Amino acid sequence: MVQITKTGVQIDLSQFNALVRKFPTQVVDTAMRLTVIELLRNVKIEAPGKIPQTTEMRKISEGEYAILINSPHWIYVQFGTKPHIIEAVNAKVLSFFWDKVGDQVFFKRVKHPGTKANPFLDRAISSAEKRIPEFVQTALDGVKL
Repeated sequence: MVQITKTGVQIDLSQFNALVRKFPTQVVDTAMRLTVIELLRNVKIEAPGKIPQTTEMRKISEGEYAILINSPHWIYVQFGTKPHIIEAVNAKVLSFFWDKVGDQVFFKRVKHPGTKANPFLDRAISSAEKRIPEFVQTALDGVKL
């Protein structure tokens, strides 16, 4: 079971913990690595904009990996935003190109309508979870017990 919150992602590793009790660490590490590689691939497919280019996998220790999304706005994409005011802080005005007007526009403040959530992590995780039995089998096939 995976739970995504605004502070991070928590994953129930019970499927892998069962492996730890029965099989060598190499099997668990391989199954976990294959799962995380699949999760990374799925995030890169599902995430919009520049989020895929800022996403990477790191090995923390044996059987422990992390997916890092080095894009500060991923949380707003994943969970959406409520309507809010954006004001110029480090400049006199905000500047952007507005398709509706067809030109560059300048404002001191704008009323952003908010954005719908795009739960790309949920989709990426769900797809990866479905393949865990396959990855466990691949790990077992590669080890002589």
